[in-house]
Amino acid sequence: MDEKQTILIVDDSLLICEQIKTALKEESIIICEAHSGLEAQEQLRQCQPDLILLDVVLPDADGYELYKILQDLDHKNAVIIFLTSRSSDEDVVKGFSMGACDYIKKPFVKKELQSRIRAHLIQKKQRDDLDRQNRELRNNMEKLNYMAYRDGLTGLYNREKMFAETRRMIDRHMDTLFVFLRFDIDRF
Repeated sequence: MDEKQTILIVDDSLLICEQIKTALKEESIIICEAHSGLEAQEQLRQCQPDLILLDVVLPDADGYELYKILQDLDHKNAVIIFLTSRSSDEDVVKGFSMGACDYIKKPFVKKELQSRIRAHLIQKKQRDDLDRQNRELRNNMEKLNYMAYRDGLTGLYNREKMFAETRRMIDRHMDTLFVFLRFDIDRF
């Protein structure tokens, strides 16, 4: 069973928050909300959202500055979408240039909001799955490398690793005089 994704709505308007929740009521998601910059930072820690809908105009913060703060605090790499009444081309460009994945102008169209959020949540889940698979692959590669170059009984480097290290040291210190001793113990 898939774990439900979480959306954090950051908007000072209770009416807008209700409109967004109504538009998303059919989705299988968890919705948290914050009505100020400080509240958004606290909610980010508590609900660890996958997606944040961020207004630019808040009573205690500029949404663009809050974007940077939320990114720094966020450990889950949430997708951030600006959802705001600021609709000038400069605002849209500023939002995208900061790294927001989308910019939706108020008043929003319900179906458009639903489809954009759905698409971003799908991409977020795919990215999270890919990150998890990459971590698993890295861990497996580390284990395989350990097994390939270590003796199973002693945990010391095996013959292949010793030869490779010897070749590397000789190549690196070609103009230096040094002595190299190697012991091979049979029936250890």
